[in-house]
Amino acid sequence: VILNDPKTESDEIYKNIFKKNNFIPGSILDVGCAWGRMFDLYYNYNLDVYGVDISYVMIEECINNWQKKNINNFKIAEAENIPFPDNHFNNVVCLATFDATYQDKALKEFFRVLKPEGNLYLTGKNSTYHSNDEAAIAAEIGARKKGHPNYFTDTAKMIDQVLGCKNILIN
Repeated sequence: VILNDPKTESDEIYKNIFKKNNFIPGSILDVGCAWGRMFDLYYNYNLDVYGVDISYVMIEECINNWQKKNINNFKIAEAENIPFPDNHFNNVVCLATFDATYQDKALKEFFRVLKPEGNLYLTGKNSTYHSNDEAAIAAEIGARKKGHPNYFTDTAKMIDQVLGCKNILIN
């Protein structure tokens, strides 16, 4: 955990989403995995866990925290250029990171590495969030201080792009 690094959501939100929309058995790629925040959950689902992050420090934390569970498939990479082959993963997850990517390019990469019947889970900041949402504003300021791209998600446009890529279920 990084002290004073703002986040806008609780892990319980993700746990509920994953419980409602089961993972496909096999592998999972966590894009923007940070220190491995959700790896315990993936590990408990008996998934082969992979992670990419743009931060060398975060990948080092993954290595330090997760080698003991034989999770060691970590790479330094941008969401827009994932260093894995086409159709490689059963599940791709991008939590609390999508807004810090070039979204159109990142989506194409997610679908490139995702198997044809795979599941994609992602979160982003909706372009219509409220101007008094202090948690979202703090997260936005934090992203800018780190030099990350910072985009709101035009949900309708994203859904159109996603539907053009794969057959999906949107909840």
